[in-house]
Amino acid sequence: MRKPLRLRKTRTLSKSTTQTKESIMGMFDNIEKTAASSNGGSYVRPGHYLARIDRVKSGESAQGSGEFVAIEMTVLDALPDGDIPVDDQFNILSADYWHKAGENVSHLLMAKHQSFQSNFKSFVANVGGIPEAEVDAGKCTAVTQGLFEGLIVEVRARTVKTRRGSPFTVVGYSREVPPSEIQERVDAETLERVLGAGKIDELVAAYDA
Repeated sequence: MRKPLRLRKTRTLSKSTTQTKESIMGMFDNIEKTAASSNGGSYVRPGHYLARIDRVKSGESAQGSGEFVAIEMTVLDALPDGDIPVDDQFNILSADYWHKAGENVSHLLMAKHQSFQSNFKSFVANVGGIPEAEVDAGKCTAVTQGLFEGLIVEVRARTVKTRRGSPFTVVGYSREVPPSEIQERVDAETLERVLGAGKIDELVAAYDA
C-alpha cells in the first residue's frame, strides 16, 4: 500500500513551512473550501506520461500577468494510450509529437484564472496521496518550497475545444508513481541517461524506507 506522502519522515509538513511567504499563501487563501479539479491549463503536449517533478516554483509574471505556479518536470516515459496531439484546426498529428524521455516540460498555472485553486488542489491531493479536504494553504505553500521535488508522477494531457473553438490542452495528475514501477517499465539505459547512474536504485530504496 502506498504511504501518504505527507507522512514520510523527509517530507513532513513542519510549522515553519506552513507560515512563510505571505504572498504565496495569498494565492491559496481558503483553498480548503475549493473543490479539486481533474485538469489544469498547461503547455504540455497531449499524451500519457510518467515524469519526474524537478521543481514547483511560484512567482510574479514579468509580463504583468500576475502570480503563477509552474510545475517543471522531466519526462521519463510516454505511454501508448495517450491522447494524440492535434493542430490548431484539430487535425490529428502523429504520436511522434508525444514528449520523449529526457524532455523538460512545464505546466503553468496562473493565479488570476478562476480554476487556479481547484487545479492546484487536485495536484497536491493526488500527488501527495491525501484527501482533498486536507489540502490547505500551508500544504500548498510547502509544495512550492520543494516538498514534491524529485517525485515521479503519472500525468495525462488531452486537448479540449474552448468556447472560441480553438484547441486547449488540459493536464491532470493521477498519482505518485513508485520508483520500482518505473524501474520495471523503463529500460535501464534510458533511466541512467535521464536520471543519472544509480539514481533509480537510490529512489527505490528511499521510497521503501
